[in-house]
Amino acid sequence: MSQSGTPLVWMYDSRLVALSIFIAISASYGALDLGARVTAARGWIRSVWVVGGATAMGLGIWSMHFTGMLAFPFANPSGLPLADRSRISSGRHFWLRPSRFTW
Repeated sequence: MSQSGTPLVWMYDSRLVALSIFIAISASYGALDLGARVTAARGWIRSVWVVGGATAMGLGIWSMHFTGMLAFPFANPSGLPLADRSRISSGRHFWLRPSRFTW
């Protein structure tokens, strides 16, 4: 099998990669700290801590990946800003998820 075209050159911004790693570590620490409070809580406040920890982890994961995507420049044929493309993609994957995953 032969290759055609030019090879893809991998270039990225090291500062943004480092920021992405820092965001991941900070989000993990925050989510684990909030998760540790679940064991001491009782009643409805326990649910609040669980939701807070899950939200912190979810936003941290999204922020880490978003920053990592900014570190690697790529073509944008749609003309949409990266944030809009990210929202559209996550919404599409949420609504088109397999039916075996129920909430």
